[in-house]
Amino acid sequence: MGSAIITGFLHYGLPMWHLRPRINPETMLTWPSVYQLLPYQQSGLFLDKSLEPLPDFDIHDLNSWKEYKLSIFSERMEKRIKRHYGDLAGKRIKQLKIYMKNMLRRSKRFHEALEVDENIAKYPFPVLGFAGDCLLTPEYIILSRDGEMILNRHDLESPGDGNVSINSFLGFESHMLTKSKVRRSHVHLDHTMFICETHSALTENKTFHDNLLHILLDERESTFQKGE
Repeated sequence: MGSAIITGFLHYGLPMWHLRPRINPETMLTWPSVYQLLPYQQSGLFLDKSLEPLPDFDIHDLNSWKEYKLSIFSERMEKRIKRHYGDLAGKRIKQLKIYMKNMLRRSKRFHEALEVDENIAKYPFPVLGFAGDCLLTPEYIILSRDGEMILNRHDLESPGDGNVSINSFLGFESHMLTKSKVRRSHVHLDHTMFICETHSALTENKTFHDNLLHILLDERESTFQKGE
């Protein structure tokens, strides 16, 4: 169902402590993959400071970002671009707005494609899912019209890997606060495994390697037996 923290990358940037303070948001918004990981519009994760849902905020509509002074519409980003680009800042800001608008549209189509569940044939191969489950992970996005975005309220976090919550991994809509109809993605996982690890280090985890190898070898043996 997407990642709440990804939205913060487009507004605050991506922390990279071992390389530099962070990758700035004007760079992050040029990464196509970021938009694919945005939370689903119908997930009910967007709240105001009173923790009430924001039905008027459409994450796929650039006008909503403008209304809440987020990302390319924040004063902070505008000042930084003007400092870096000088007389060409206006042109660069216009380019980034056009690019972001197009990518948000693509993100919407991508999410809609994933939600199509009519006449979906069963996958011809098993689908495996590995996820982290021991780190508090941002679940909601609190917005205000002055450009503030709050992600790190501990009372609104849930177990995950720091970036992706268990709810999102399993395809559940979060209903900690909202009372929307509980819904699950149609994607069926044949095997799920939860590991205490961060999102970026999950595939380096020894437990991940051991279990993946075991599953692959077991599947290979089953395939050979069926062929006999």
